[in-house]
Amino acid sequence: FDRIDSHEVNRKVAESLIVTGAFDKLGETRATLLHNLPRVMELTAKSREERRYGQASLFEGSEQTAAVAVELEKQPEWPPAQLLEGEKDNLGFFFSGHPLDAWRALIESTVNVDLARKEELANERSCALIGMLHEVREIRTKNGRAMAFARLEDYRGSIELILFSDVYESRRALVTNDGIVGVLGKIDTTRGEAKVKVDDLMAPGALPQRPAQAVH
Repeated sequence: FDRIDSHEVNRKVAESLIVTGAFDKLGETRATLLHNLPRVMELTAKSREERRYGQASLFEGSEQTAAVAVELEKQPEWPPAQLLEGEKDNLGFFFSGHPLDAWRALIESTVNVDLARKEELANERSCALIGMLHEVREIRTKNGRAMAFARLEDYRGSIELILFSDVYESRRALVTNDGIVGVLGKIDTTRGEAKVKVDDLMAPGALPQRPAQAVH
Protein backbone atom coordinates (compact mmCIF):
# COMPACT_ATOMS: atom_id res chain seq x y z
CA PHE A 1 0.00 0.00 0.00
CA ASP A 2 2.83 2.43 0.83
CA ARG A 3 4.43 1.70 -2.56
CA ILE A 4 1.56 3.04 -4.67
CA ASP A 5 2.96 4.94 -7.63
CA SER A 6 0.65 7.80 -8.55
CA HIS A 7 2.17 7.85 -12.04
CA GLU A 8 0.85 4.32 -12.64
CA VAL A 9 -2.17 4.24 -10.30
CA ASN A 10 -4.02 7.53 -9.85
CA ARG A 11 -5.95 8.38 -6.71
CA LYS A 12 -9.35 7.46 -8.13
CA VAL A 13 -8.12 3.98 -9.11
CA ALA A 14 -6.48 3.52 -5.70
CA GLU A 15 -9.72 4.50 -3.96
CA SER A 16 -11.65 1.97 -6.06
CA LEU A 17 -9.15 -0.75 -5.20
CA ILE A 18 -9.52 0.02 -1.51
CA VAL A 19 -13.33 0.07 -1.37
CA THR A 20 -13.59 -3.17 -3.38
CA GLY A 21 -11.25 -5.02 -0.99
CA ALA A 22 -8.11 -5.33 -3.11
CA PHE A 23 -5.97 -4.40 -0.08
CA ASP A 24 -7.92 -6.33 2.57
CA LYS A 25 -5.04 -8.80 3.07
CA LEU A 26 -2.96 -5.97 4.52
CA GLY A 27 -4.98 -6.42 7.70
CA GLU A 28 -6.22 -2.84 7.87
CA THR A 29 -9.81 -1.68 7.60
CA ARG A 30 -10.90 -0.21 4.29
CA ALA A 31 -11.83 2.94 6.19
CA THR A 32 -8.27 3.21 7.51
CA LEU A 33 -6.71 2.73 4.09
CA LEU A 34 -8.96 5.29 2.42
CA HIS A 35 -8.45 7.82 5.21
CA ASN A 36 -4.66 7.54 4.90
CA LEU A 37 -4.47 7.37 1.11
CA PRO A 38 -3.78 11.09 0.44
CA ARG A 39 -0.88 11.13 2.93
CA VAL A 40 0.57 7.86 1.64
CA MET A 41 0.48 9.05 -1.96
CA GLU A 42 2.05 12.37 -0.95
CA LEU A 43 4.90 10.60 0.86
CA THR A 44 5.55 8.19 -1.99
CA ALA A 45 5.63 11.07 -4.47
CA LYS A 46 8.14 12.88 -2.24
CA SER A 47 10.21 9.70 -2.01
CA ARG A 48 10.42 9.44 -5.80
CA GLU A 49 11.55 13.04 -6.06
CA GLU A 50 14.26 12.48 -3.47
CA ARG A 51 15.53 9.41 -5.28
CA ARG A 52 15.53 11.33 -8.52
CA TYR A 53 17.86 13.92 -7.02
CA GLY A 54 20.03 11.40 -5.23
CA GLN A 55 18.71 12.03 -1.76
CA ALA A 56 18.01 9.30 0.76
CA SER A 57 14.83 7.35 0.06
CA LEU A 58 12.13 7.17 2.69
CA PHE A 59 11.37 3.56 1.83
CA GLU A 60 14.60 1.97 0.59
CA GLY A 61 17.07 -0.01 2.67
CA SER A 62 16.10 -2.66 5.18
CA GLU A 63 17.31 -0.68 8.18
CA GLN A 64 15.46 2.47 7.18
CA THR A 65 12.21 0.83 6.06
CA ALA A 66 11.00 -0.11 9.52
CA ALA A 67 11.89 3.30 10.95
CA VAL A 68 10.17 5.36 8.28
CA ALA A 69 7.28 3.09 7.26
CA VAL A 70 4.02 4.99 7.08
CA GLU A 71 2.16 4.84 10.39
CA LEU A 72 -1.50 4.69 9.49
CA GLU A 73 -4.12 6.57 11.46
CA LYS A 74 -6.54 3.81 12.43
CA GLN A 75 -10.20 4.18 11.56
CA PRO A 76 -13.09 1.89 12.56
CA GLU A 77 -14.44 -0.14 9.68
CA TRP A 78 -17.51 1.09 7.83
CA PRO A 79 -20.85 -0.64 8.49
CA PRO A 80 -21.39 -3.81 6.42
CA ALA A 81 -23.99 -2.11 4.24
CA GLN A 82 -21.50 0.64 3.33
CA LEU A 83 -18.82 -1.93 2.48
CA LEU A 84 -21.19 -3.74 0.14
CA GLU A 85 -22.41 -0.49 -1.39
CA GLY A 86 -18.81 0.43 -2.26
CA GLU A 87 -18.32 -2.91 -3.97
CA LYS A 88 -21.55 -2.62 -5.96
CA ASP A 89 -20.81 0.97 -7.02
CA ASN A 90 -17.34 0.11 -8.30
CA LEU A 91 -17.72 -3.47 -9.53
CA GLY A 92 -21.38 -3.60 -10.50
CA PHE A 93 -22.00 -6.48 -8.07
CA PHE A 94 -21.59 -7.41 -4.42
CA PHE A 95 -18.30 -9.22 -3.75
CA SER A 96 -17.74 -9.98 -0.06
CA GLY A 97 -21.36 -10.66 0.80
CA HIS A 98 -24.92 -9.59 0.04
CA PRO A 99 -27.26 -7.21 1.89
CA LEU A 100 -29.77 -10.03 2.20
CA ASP A 101 -27.35 -12.42 3.95
CA ALA A 102 -28.82 -11.61 7.38
CA TRP A 103 -32.21 -12.72 6.07
CA ARG A 104 -31.13 -15.89 4.27
CA ALA A 105 -32.82 -18.36 6.64
CA LEU A 106 -36.02 -16.30 6.67
CA ILE A 107 -36.03 -16.13 2.86
CA GLU A 108 -35.80 -19.91 2.68
CA SER A 109 -38.82 -20.30 4.97
CA THR A 110 -41.11 -17.56 3.64
CA VAL A 111 -40.47 -16.72 -0.04
CA ASN A 112 -42.59 -18.71 -2.50
CA VAL A 113 -41.48 -17.27 -5.86
CA ASP A 114 -38.27 -17.92 -7.80
CA LEU A 115 -37.42 -14.68 -9.57
CA ALA A 116 -35.00 -16.50 -11.85
CA ARG A 117 -38.08 -18.13 -13.42
CA LYS A 118 -40.56 -15.27 -13.36
CA GLU A 119 -41.53 -15.87 -16.99
CA GLU A 120 -43.27 -19.03 -15.71
CA LEU A 121 -45.41 -17.17 -13.15
CA ALA A 122 -49.15 -17.27 -13.69
CA ASN A 123 -51.28 -14.15 -13.65
CA GLU A 124 -52.95 -13.44 -10.26
CA ARG A 125 -50.72 -15.95 -8.49
CA SER A 126 -50.22 -15.05 -4.82
CA CYS A 127 -46.61 -14.38 -3.92
CA ALA A 128 -44.41 -13.66 -0.92
CA LEU A 129 -41.00 -12.06 -1.40
CA ILE A 130 -38.11 -10.59 0.56
CA GLY A 131 -35.69 -8.28 -1.19
CA MET A 132 -33.99 -4.93 -1.52
CA LEU A 133 -35.81 -2.00 -3.09
CA HIS A 134 -34.34 0.01 -5.96
CA GLU A 135 -35.62 2.57 -8.46
CA VAL A 136 -38.36 3.81 -6.16
CA ARG A 137 -40.52 6.41 -7.89
CA GLU A 138 -43.67 8.08 -6.67
CA ILE A 139 -46.41 9.43 -8.92
CA ARG A 140 -49.74 11.15 -8.42
CA THR A 141 -52.94 9.55 -9.63
CA LYS A 142 -55.70 11.47 -11.38
CA ASN A 143 -57.44 11.97 -8.04
CA GLY A 144 -54.30 13.44 -6.50
CA ARG A 145 -53.27 10.49 -4.33
CA ALA A 146 -49.75 9.10 -4.24
CA MET A 147 -48.80 5.66 -5.52
CA ALA A 148 -45.39 4.21 -6.32
CA PHE A 149 -43.36 1.79 -8.38
CA ALA A 150 -40.15 0.08 -7.28
CA ARG A 151 -37.88 -2.77 -8.27
CA LEU A 152 -37.33 -5.54 -5.74
CA GLU A 153 -34.11 -7.54 -6.02
CA ASP A 154 -33.23 -10.79 -4.26
CA TYR A 155 -30.53 -13.44 -4.71
CA ARG A 156 -32.22 -14.88 -7.78
CA GLY A 157 -33.40 -11.87 -9.77
CA SER A 158 -35.62 -8.81 -9.65
CA ILE A 159 -39.19 -7.80 -10.32
CA GLU A 160 -41.17 -4.56 -10.53
CA LEU A 161 -43.57 -3.74 -7.71
CA ILE A 162 -46.75 -1.72 -8.13
CA LEU A 163 -47.89 -0.04 -4.92
CA PHE A 164 -51.37 1.40 -5.27
CA SER A 165 -52.41 4.33 -3.11
CA ASP A 166 -53.96 2.49 -0.15
CA VAL A 167 -50.86 0.33 0.35
CA TYR A 168 -48.31 3.01 -0.46
CA GLU A 169 -49.78 5.69 1.78
CA SER A 170 -49.93 3.30 4.74
CA ARG A 171 -46.44 1.83 4.17
CA ARG A 172 -44.62 4.83 2.73
CA ALA A 173 -41.94 4.78 5.47
CA LEU A 174 -40.78 1.35 4.25
CA VAL A 175 -40.56 2.33 0.59
CA THR A 176 -36.98 3.60 0.31
CA ASN A 177 -34.12 2.82 -2.02
CA ASP A 178 -31.89 0.09 -0.54
CA GLY A 179 -34.56 -0.75 2.02
CA ILE A 180 -35.09 -4.47 2.70
CA VAL A 181 -38.74 -5.46 2.92
CA GLY A 182 -41.17 -8.33 2.88
CA VAL A 183 -43.89 -8.24 0.22
CA LEU A 184 -47.23 -9.95 -0.14
CA GLY A 185 -49.02 -9.54 -3.43
CA LYS A 186 -50.25 -11.00 -6.69
CA ILE A 187 -48.44 -11.53 -9.98
CA ASP A 188 -49.61 -9.35 -12.87
CA THR A 189 -48.67 -10.52 -16.38
CA THR A 190 -51.31 -8.54 -18.29
CA ARG A 191 -48.76 -6.04 -19.60
CA GLY A 192 -45.92 -8.34 -20.64
CA GLU A 193 -43.16 -9.04 -18.12
CA ALA A 194 -44.37 -10.22 -14.73
CA LYS A 195 -44.89 -7.57 -12.05
CA VAL A 196 -46.23 -7.69 -8.50
CA LYS A 197 -49.34 -5.81 -7.42
CA VAL A 198 -48.51 -5.30 -3.76
CA ASP A 199 -51.20 -6.15 -1.20
CA ASP A 200 -48.99 -5.43 1.81
CA LEU A 201 -45.45 -4.36 2.59
CA MET A 202 -43.73 -5.11 5.90
CA ALA A 203 -40.47 -5.73 7.70
CA PRO A 204 -39.02 -9.08 6.52
CA GLY A 205 -39.53 -10.69 9.91
CA ALA A 206 -43.28 -10.07 9.73
CA LEU A 207 -43.72 -12.16 6.58
CA PRO A 208 -45.72 -15.33 7.33
CA GLN A 209 -44.08 -18.73 6.99
CA ARG A 210 -44.93 -20.54 3.76
CA PRO A 211 -46.22 -24.10 3.48
CA ALA A 212 -43.56 -26.69 2.69
CA GLN A 213 -42.63 -27.12 -1.02
CA ALA A 214 -44.33 -23.87 -2.01
CA VAL A 215 -41.55 -22.30 -4.08
CA HIS A 216 -42.06 -22.33 -7.84
